[in-house]
Amino acid sequence: IKSLSSNQNHHKKQEEMLKLLYDAMYGVLRSSFLNLESSGFTTATPFPHDQPHTLDSLSLIYENCALFSDLYLRYPDITESLYKKFKWADFTEVIKKSIQFCSERKEVFDSENEHGKLLNLAMQELQLIPKSPNFQNPYRKVRSHSKPEQKNVKKQKKKKLPRG
Repeated sequence: IKSLSSNQNHHKKQEEMLKLLYDAMYGVLRSSFLNLESSGFTTATPFPHDQPHTLDSLSLIYENCALFSDLYLRYPDITESLYKKFKWADFTEVIKKSIQFCSERKEVFDSENEHGKLLNLAMQELQLIPKSPNFQNPYRKVRSHSKPEQKNVKKQKKKKLPRG
């Protein structure tokens, strides 16, 4: 994230780096969910202390969900641009599924800790839950669609004085 932030004036580089990250996240999240589903793990299943394969998949979902949440909050405009450009319907579904999954599991994403608060903000930004009245993403560029007010000041005509 620090590397992306240092390239603030290089929108194209940020976009390329985010695309690579999101492509990798998609693959990791998709395979991790397949592993969890094949092991019969659900959000109601107790934490799998004695199942290393399931624990690895669960950890990858947690890590990638937290990373996506942070990236999306910091780069919402670029992320949405990438969504539109590449029509990532599958990626969007996997992200929504992982965020929903993590919000139901309280081991890491408790609403009282930093990770839970991050997830809650990402859910608001993604419009998965209603935005709180004081929610504002400082990283989102403000788009003003209204035209500036035009002053209704009449210009006075100059009087022509006779020369002479």
